[in-house]
Amino acid sequence: MPTMKRIILFRFHQDLDVCKQRLEMLQNLNSSIPIYGLCGGSRAFLANAKRQLKNLCISIYCPAKRDAYWHWKNGDLAIRSWFREVGSLLDFDMLHVIEWDLLLTSPIDDLYRHVPKGSLGLSGVQKIAEVGRRWNWTTKETKREEYLALLKHVRRHYGYTKNPLCCFAPGMCLPKRFLVQYAKHRIPTLSNDEVRLPLYAQIFGFPITDTRLCSTLYKAEEFSLFNTDKVEVPLRAIAQELKNRNGQRAFHPCTTLLPSALLHQTLNQPDL
Repeated sequence: MPTMKRIILFRFHQDLDVCKQRLEMLQNLNSSIPIYGLCGGSRAFLANAKRQLKNLCISIYCPAKRDAYWHWKNGDLAIRSWFREVGSLLDFDMLHVIEWDLLLTSPIDDLYRHVPKGSLGLSGVQKIAEVGRRWNWTTKETKREEYLALLKHVRRHYGYTKNPLCCFAPGMCLPKRFLVQYAKHRIPTLSNDEVRLPLYAQIFGFPITDTRLCSTLYKAEEFSLFNTDKVEVPLRAIAQELKNRNGQRAFHPCTTLLPSALLHQTLNQPDL
């Protein structure tokens, strides 16, 4: 079976010291996978990033004239802009989007080996109808209005009749064939990337595979290791998981520098 051609798109907007450490880890764990950068910071931040990270990314791209809120809400559209300008010219099968605050402690080939070449890999995939009031992107006032407007748009333009899905953005991987389609169509900014990506995967007929980086059950212990509610993962919990051969290997959010002992542990852990 031919090897899948993977590339990494490192998405970041702050804390260059942490970004540098994460990029060095990605290089150490994935020496054969090219790394590109997608910056969501200010023009001054971008200039500093290009100086400080120049040996860790092949190139760093930033969509023009977009503010911080747009980048936070529309990660898929930032990726789409990068693909149009940079990625479409590259030879790859699968794009791995790794956020600066997502800590991966095993090689990407190991973590994503179950995701087929033509499938989107999305985290925590579930039906929006089953999420209920746990998720404010589809229930809270103006956000719900945007979500309903998005559904109206795709029903009108694509005849969409399926049950909408949602996901967690951290750790996604996207086939080049999907990105080619995504770049061709007009994608509205209604709702957010965690709704739009699974929605357009359904529209274009692409399968979706859960990354298994996190659980959709969101029990207290699982939430403490991987969440999208800005609840920092404790470093001691990461160290404990790495001691366990079957422990967690993806953590979000982790926005602090790893101390040298924990950094060493990530590179000298039991095999999966």
